[in-house]
Amino acid sequence: MATGQRPWGTTNSVYEIIAHHARMTQAPDPRAMRADLPQKWSEVVSKAMEPDVRRRWPSAREFVRALADATPMPYS
Repeated sequence: MATGQRPWGTTNSVYEIIAHHARMTQAPDPRAMRADLPQKWSEVVSKAMEPDVRRRWPSAREFVRALADATPMPYS
C-alpha cells in the first residue's frame, strides 16, 4: 500500500501470487519502488514480508510497535 504497487505485479490470480511468493529468496525492498520512504520504515516492512518465516516478526504486536517506532511523527 505504501508504494502503490503490489510486490507480485499486476496479477489477481491467487495461484500466481502464491507461486511468486514461493520463488522469493529475499524480501522485497519497498524503497526500490518508492525511494522517498524512510529507510527504517522500509526495513520494518521488508522484515514483515520475509519469505523465511523464521526471519519475520514473531508477532503482529512486535511488528506494529516497530512500525510505529519507525514512522516519523511530524507533530511530536
